Amino acid sequence: MANTLPPFNVLPLQRFFEAAQELFVGLGEDDSLQMTNPAWERILGWSAEDLRDRPWLEGIHPEDRDLSRAALQALAPEAPQQQFESRYRHRDGGYCWLHWSLFWGEGGDRYGIAQDVTRQRRLEKALTDLRDRLETEVEERTAELCQVNAILRQEIRDRQRADAALQESEHRFRVIFESTAIGISIVSLDRLILEANPAFWRMVGYEPEELVGHSFMEITHPDDRGNFHLFQSLKAGDRDTYQLEKRYICKDGRVLWVSLTVTLVRNLDYEPQFVIVVVKDISSQRQTEERVRLLESVVVYAKDAILITEVTPLDAPHGPKIIYTNQAFTAMTGYSATEAIGQTPRLLQGSKTDPRELRKIRVALETWQSVHVEMINYRRDGSEFWVEMDIIPIANAQGTFTHWVAFQRDISDRKAAETALRLTQFSVDRAADAVFWTNPDGRFFYVNEAACRLLGYTRQELLGMSVSDVDPHCEAEKWPEYWASLKLCGSRTVESINCTKQGLLFPVEVTSNYLQFGGQEYKCAFVRDMTRRKELEHNLQDALSREKELSELKSRFVAMVSHEIRTPLSTILFSSHMLENHYDRLTDEKKTRYFQRIQSAISHLSQLLNDVLTISKAEAGRLEFQPEFVDIVALCQEIVEDLQITTHPTHQIEFVTMAQVQAVWLDAKLLRHLLMNLLVNAIKYSPDGGSVQVRLEWSETAIALAVTDQGIGIPEADQSRLFSAFHRGSNVGAISGTGLGLSIVKQCVDLHNGRIEVVSAEGQGTTFTVWLPRSPVPPRPAP
Repeated sequence: MANTLPPFNVLPLQRFFEAAQELFVGLGEDDSLQMTNPAWERILGWSAEDLRDRPWLEGIHPEDRDLSRAALQALAPEAPQQQFESRYRHRDGGYCWLHWSLFWGEGGDRYGIAQDVTRQRRLEKALTDLRDRLETEVEERTAELCQVNAILRQEIRDRQRADAALQESEHRFRVIFESTAIGISIVSLDRLILEANPAFWRMVGYEPEELVGHSFMEITHPDDRGNFHLFQSLKAGDRDTYQLEKRYICKDGRVLWVSLTVTLVRNLDYEPQFVIVVVKDISSQRQTEERVRLLESVVVYAKDAILITEVTPLDAPHGPKIIYTNQAFTAMTGYSATEAIGQTPRLLQGSKTDPRELRKIRVALETWQSVHVEMINYRRDGSEFWVEMDIIPIANAQGTFTHWVAFQRDISDRKAAETALRLTQFSVDRAADAVFWTNPDGRFFYVNEAACRLLGYTRQELLGMSVSDVDPHCEAEKWPEYWASLKLCGSRTVESINCTKQGLLFPVEVTSNYLQFGGQEYKCAFVRDMTRRKELEHNLQDALSREKELSELKSRFVAMVSHEIRTPLSTILFSSHMLENHYDRLTDEKKTRYFQRIQSAISHLSQLLNDVLTISKAEAGRLEFQPEFVDIVALCQEIVEDLQITTHPTHQIEFVTMAQVQAVWLDAKLLRHLLMNLLVNAIKYSPDGGSVQVRLEWSETAIALAVTDQGIGIPEADQSRLFSAFHRGSNVGAISGTGLGLSIVKQCVDLHNGRIEVVSAEGQGTTFTVWLPRSPVPPRPAP
């Protein structure tokens, strides 16, 4: 049975469709993508859901759309196949090169098969570059890992559900199998070729009757037959797929390098059935790699240090990256190829690298011109050396520049004497402070790089300007007077204003020195940007102002607390005096009223002390979160009842809840602080009385506690600072308070990892809503 050709049903084709490395697509009448295989997501990052109903041409590179549209429009029964190459957009924004085969099927269906030829394109470019300029590197060929078997197993599990769809698709997959440019063969577990597509027969030059029923080992190169163990492990079920490269002996005697993807296909009982082999001709790729290796050997052993970089945009954060260095580069710089590759040529630059030479290089690179420079580079150990360098742009066959090649020669001996002479000027030129040398007429004759950066001018532009052009305080008419004053004092430091090329004024500190050298008079000025210093001074002043404001707030708080304590104490003293000295003469109603006043004053004092202690603990970081299972309904009712006793009858506190689950994980003490402060505020800021409602609701994850009053409301301008300590609304008038209540509420909410919202309008009342999580959560430290 193993040597018998299995029926060519839809299942293997469906599995092949899912596992193929090529991109398959079915097009709708409006040229939209209607059917795609998983290779789209593996190669281009697009899932079937991303692509469905999207125009096929939308993903084609704009430069390739006319060619692609023409190929699609040319499809017809009399021209059933069109082949071309184009770039298709990857999900990450890049593009991949694809080799397309478009087919006209029966009934007017249109199909497409695309092979990823990005790597081949890159290899062709590398070969051309090395042949023309000795500049390319061997690109490592990325292995294409096939996950065919996993997909096939999934298809087996889904077969019953997809049976109808598979039957409808059988014709489509047969067209793909017969039309694809990639060779496909079906091999028995005894290594006999059972069937193959036309592309495979064209590849090896045999007719089907010459090889069907024969072992594929008959066409395998003798030196490549040692990998038979891989097939055996596949047959034994130890693996589902493998890849390898080998050589076939074609009918005409040619040796053909191929890349094989070998995948085991199982039946519905998960038993090995046969093997699908996807065959890709890589002969030209192998020849290219061999030529690249030959050319690379010339570069590797050259005496000059050779550096090859990518053509990264010059404005990129780190510049073009190094992709190749030869042995001479390592000997010259001390950097191994591993250390240098991936870095930029700036790796070799340092503080003494001449910026003029770097600018010369940049100008040449921007115009794609060769350039010759002499400059200082730095070795890996930090030692400097002079190099003579030629940088050449490398273009591919299409004329597009792809790389830069730099040839470097060590000329340190020749430059040793010159270095000593230029050291002083170089040091000044690279000074952090801007340096301006001025003639007696006020014109600049030397400026350093820092001066150019400071003002935004080039050095050439500044050398044509005078002090009055950049310093509005130094007018040209007053220059002689300034010069005479400087000669008299010799040196001075002043603060002034400079103006950049863009017209921006900024503060500077200028230290000017009068100098005589070689019979000539000069002024040497060191200019330092004071913008940052001024900002720091301003920030310090702001900080002092905020500290003063905080001190004033605390002073007002002390006075407020003193008043808040004195008032209830006076009430208690007066009421207790009346009860002590006139108890017998007082009516029961008056006795009750005095007792209620005492209770209300004590409650007010207790609340005030609790607020002060709580906010003190919070500021000291000692306010603790100690959760436990709490009957929240009972706790809310208790707080409402306790507060109603000491509240004027004109205020009615209503507790509303539909609660069924009462025990929740909360800190009862913090919740009491929270609800008590919200209720006290609601009553206090409702001077005309009315109803205060407490509503308790919850979801599966959170508890919602809302307190609503009909009071004076909160002005919108005050709402952003509601939870700041000591802050009170601008409309409270003579209503007493400390400004601590809402700050304490916010601390309690934060310790529960909850949140609080406020809805209020001045004169229309306020609603505070607090959400607290129901399940235990890690405590949030107090701020």
